[in-house]
Amino acid sequence: MAIEVQVEAKLYEPTRLFVGAHLRQQLRERSPSGRLQLFVEDTSTAGGNDSGYWSKPDVSALAVSRGEFVPYWKADLHTFEVKTAAGLSESSVHEANAHGRFGQYSWLVFQAIGKCAPETAAYKRVVKLAAQLGVGVIHFADASSPKYWIIEHWARLTGANAASADSFVRERFTPTIKTRISSHLSTLGWPGLANDD
Repeated sequence: MAIEVQVEAKLYEPTRLFVGAHLRQQLRERSPSGRLQLFVEDTSTAGGNDSGYWSKPDVSALAVSRGEFVPYWKADLHTFEVKTAAGLSESSVHEANAHGRFGQYSWLVFQAIGKCAPETAAYKRVVKLAAQLGVGVIHFADASSPKYWIIEHWARLTGANAASADSFVRERFTPTIKTRISSHLSTLGWPGLANDD
């Protein structure tokens, strides 16, 4: 039987693991070429110049895909707002939606248990509002079993531009992840800042 998690921060690592393994695979399957790398980061306490209300997605992931025969590459930033069942409300959807200013796809991740189980009115209101706003929804009963997490519906493309996503990654991803991203991009022929004066 699943145990209701009371502390939101205890859901960040399971979310990071789900995104890094299971969502990564599904994004690869949805990518036209299937050639996609995903760089996942806990951004819940990361700094940044954008302060204020609803300014820190809990988990973020940069998805970089490339063509197989026609040379192209594309990068999309996914942001994830994480909530416990007790902390879930329609405001959670608006918070996740607000993160659309940082990246191309915004998601709400929550434990669907107790007052927010799938058969409840609270769950249905949250999922309906998320669909209306284009916020993707991922939910689970047991936080310790990410392979059983459910993507209720996919996020829609936001209006965020690449410069905003780049700024977010620069300010909020750790040096280790940024080095891995730079290394991967260099294999795709992107010089990054190495040749800037």
